Amino acid sequence: MNMKKITAALVSAVAIASMSAMSLTAGAANYADDKQAEGSTTTFSKYLVMDKEANVPNATFNYSIAAGAAKAATTAEQSEVYAGLGTPTITNAVFEAGDTTYDTAPTEDTVELEDTEKYAKKTVTVDFTGITFPEPGVYRYVVTEELGTGSQACDIEGSATKTLDVYVVDTNGTLSVSNYVLYNAIIDTNDYKNEGGTSSESDGKKVAGYQNSYDTNDLTFSKTVAGNQASKDKYFKFTVTIENIVAGTVFDVIGKGTTFEAEPSANTATEYSAEDMAAANGVDDNDTLPGQQIVATSGTVTKDFYLQNGQSVKINGLPAGAKYTIVEAEEDYTPSVDNSDTKKNTETDTDTASNSTGIDQDVTAAFTNTKSGTIPTGILLSIAAPAVIGLIAIGFIVTLLAKNRRKAEEE
Repeated sequence: MNMKKITAALVSAVAIASMSAMSLTAGAANYADDKQAEGSTTTFSKYLVMDKEANVPNATFNYSIAAGAAKAATTAEQSEVYAGLGTPTITNAVFEAGDTTYDTAPTEDTVELEDTEKYAKKTVTVDFTGITFPEPGVYRYVVTEELGTGSQACDIEGSATKTLDVYVVDTNGTLSVSNYVLYNAIIDTNDYKNEGGTSSESDGKKVAGYQNSYDTNDLTFSKTVAGNQASKDKYFKFTVTIENIVAGTVFDVIGKGTTFEAEPSANTATEYSAEDMAAANGVDDNDTLPGQQIVATSGTVTKDFYLQNGQSVKINGLPAGAKYTIVEAEEDYTPSVDNSDTKKNTETDTDTASNSTGIDQDVTAAFTNTKSGTIPTGILLSIAAPAVIGLIAIGFIVTLLAKNRRKAEEE
């Protein structure tokens, strides 16, 4: 081989080596700027599941997004996983009282419901606009949910931290984003393709978004009147205070009992006015929702109610952790209360039911007022004795008159 051929071979070898080295360099070296993939936007769903009798809370769920961990490909079938580039923006999910709810899920929603549940839905947007991806492969991000204002009673199903992969492909020398895929939890493999993963169902499955459950409980209190001197027509006053809640929280109020009246009428046994009782029992703080509602204007709400014997009030949808106090106004009766709450306060008063640690179950507080008197049976005897004597005397007189008449007739 002559010197020219040797020199040419060396130059060719150097060129090939240089190209190979460049092909292993990440970045924009292999693709012109106009052929790099530019990100756009993607979305995922946020489902908030609650009891059918509860109202949607004023609750915010905050989201953050950060770069995930890179993972080198070990086989030709695997995609190269790169740490996410740039700083995508992500919106939060904000729910409000009065939001639309659904009893059944359409096919596009992956929410799972029990027969007694409904859900509200929001859409979260992730914006990759302005971020360019220089190589084909998977660009991995981590999305994290944090509970915001009013969402402390909302338990998350699955992991609060999920993996969002951006799939970039090379089509005839042009890079483009082919798909965005959200996976439950943080994944540390590059076996995940567009058609699904190979990991466990809990960690590796593709998900449509986040699902949280709004944990609520119902509070019911009732009135029973007992005793031979008790008035069954009398109305008794109750003051209900609910604390540790978010302003704007809506509670449905359901009056129960065969004789419950939203507008009680005054009677001689009741010391309260019909106007005051009607304003209390007919409470409706939200005109946009059917039925009666209590709306909290702050972290505490207080309402009065008036009940007769056999009546009760049910307040639906107290969020987990809410505190309550029910106080019956003092009357000339002997009061008692049976509170079903296993975490109830140990009251010394017999006219109060409360929980200052936070409700975590449906609660029934049964209030009973008793008023009895002793009927002196001796009075009945003292009346009966003269009556018997009078009857005997009358009989004697009648007999005597009859004798005298017969005697007179004989003479």
